[in-house]
Amino acid sequence: DHILLLQAARRLVGEFPDLLVLLAGDGPMRPQIERTVTDLDLAGHVRLVGNRSDVPDILPALTVFTLCSYTIECFPMALLEAMASGRPAVCTDVGGVKEMLADGITGYLVPPHDPAALADRLAAVLRDRPLARRMGAAARDRVQREFRLDASVDAAARELETVAGRYRSGNRSTAAAGRSREKGSKPGRAPIRLTVVLDLTFVGGVEILLLNLFRHFDPAVVRPRLVCLREAGPLAGDFRAAGFEVETLDRAGRFDRRTLPRLVASLRADRTDAVLVPHHHRASLALGRLAAKIARVPVNLVAAHDMDLTSAGGRVLPPWAVRTLGVSDALILLTQSQGEYLRSQEGVGARPWEAVREVVIPNGIVLPEPPGPAERAHARAALGAAADD
Repeated sequence: DHILLLQAARRLVGEFPDLLVLLAGDGPMRPQIERTVTDLDLAGHVRLVGNRSDVPDILPALTVFTLCSYTIECFPMALLEAMASGRPAVCTDVGGVKEMLADGITGYLVPPHDPAALADRLAAVLRDRPLARRMGAAARDRVQREFRLDASVDAAARELETVAGRYRSGNRSTAAAGRSREKGSKPGRAPIRLTVVLDLTFVGGVEILLLNLFRHFDPAVVRPRLVCLREAGPLAGDFRAAGFEVETLDRAGRFDRRTLPRLVASLRADRTDAVLVPHHHRASLALGRLAAKIARVPVNLVAAHDMDLTSAGGRVLPPWAVRTLGVSDALILLTQSQGEYLRSQEGVGARPWEAVREVVIPNGIVLPEPPGPAERAHARAALGAAADD
């Protein structure tokens, strides 16, 4: 809700005449944002920097980070990056944000659609720099304790071992296998062969998360690959450059009858142990699990990365997917509140034969070095700001 942030900024510039609101990203709302900047007489206080590939590097320039959405946020990576960079945050209390941000400790939570509340809490941080530093340090500490990438990767590998291991003789847990390697013992048997089925790769949070997981899985435990039903997509090169197979099936349209047999053949040829499908790729959600059953893949998993879609007129899982969740081995979630939302709003598990095991694996991030004067100077330079700005 960029407009809400601008409305809050209008309330702040009287007390903070040197306030600068930085908006990174681009899209169809840009003309509306630019008009609102003009209408609110904020031209000297707002900078739209467009699409950036260096967001983690410019975060040290910020005094306070804000994410003020009114819906859809589940476990936003943008907030996680800001916390890892030691930035205090003022965010709207939507979705799973409250499971990340400790109100009054790492920042503040405010109601959505309330510019006065947002401005009030931003002002509290802006006028008290020692508070801002304490909150930023607490935010970074929380990432260190709870949201490191290696913890997320380990949890994902453990779940794969749990659900796939019961079909594989002589299985050992991931933790036990890890301890054996550390002690120099003989490694366990072949890794779990994981196939992630997408329609195509986007340059988005889910794909970036998958790429990070792929890169950090212990290859002795999990051997992942991608199958794209339609086309490889813009992020496929990153997966291939990291050494992972990306297979495309050239799906020609919604009713391309060649897709399912091609996917079945691919799973059989790979001897896949587990299939993972993300909820937002509807074709893979349907065809991936069906192909897994036909190919007799032991395990199929559904990963959900959204929640709180009712106010936007949408659903995380279509009704047909909810009714067939019972054929899956687990529903992978990012937060506890996401599971509560899916059960109360979308009817997940309403009937015994539709119930599925829910597993919560929060997103994780590689913790950067604590930003100091050099990092702040680099961030200012990357934004074209003066050293004393």
